[in-house]
Amino acid sequence: MTRIFILAASLLVFSSPSLAGNPFSSICPDKEVVYCGKVGKTAYNSFGPAALRAVNIGPIVGVAYKLKGALISRPESSSIQLASKNSYYYIIGPGGVADYYFLRDVSEIDGK
Repeated sequence: MTRIFILAASLLVFSSPSLAGNPFSSICPDKEVVYCGKVGKTAYNSFGPAALRAVNIGPIVGVAYKLKGALISRPESSSIQLASKNSYYYIIGPGGVADYYFLRDVSEIDGK
């Protein structure tokens, strides 16, 4: 009986599109973090020419807070990116410009 429960629970967790394969931890639902209100919306660039701002980057699946110097690139990535400042980052899921999860500073994203 215990094995069936564990199998069913793991299927629920790993079948969720917002969790499966996501190497980043979200702080949401934290009612005091205003950026959590954008989770579930679609991410678009908040800067640049209109054509660039119209590109669907992917779904916003969470929010992470990173300190300056923290790793913000995917752990298995060949290029290392570090946070340039203490900031909140949207966790962008697969389905837009990439087929993997990645972080973008909240100041760079419009959630619609």
